[in-house]
Amino acid sequence: MTMRATHDVVVTTGIWNDNGKDKKKYSNVGTLFTDDQTGRMSMKLTVTPMPKIGKEGFPEVWLSFFQKDKSRQQGGFQQPPLLPPPPQNQIPEQFIGASDDIPF
Repeated sequence: MTMRATHDVVVTTGIWNDNGKDKKKYSNVGTLFTDDQTGRMSMKLTVTPMPKIGKEGFPEVWLSFFQKDKSRQQGGFQQPPLLPPPPQNQIPEQFIGASDDIPF
């Protein structure tokens, strides 16, 4: 029995806007493995996603599967552009001119 990783297991963690088009933000929570001979699938979760309360009032978690070899080319795991890093070694305005003395 040869199991190989075939899909990424993800949950939707938010929505972001890309030039006026809403896109989903995903977090990887595991891997789906498929047996080449039998087609049997097994899922390994590396993170347990927190459930949300569904329409019927019960906790639920929706998982999505993206093929490992196609996920990046077909829109899976699209992440919003990274924000530029904050400036280093700059003192926030509220601390400029403040004393190092503890007031008590």
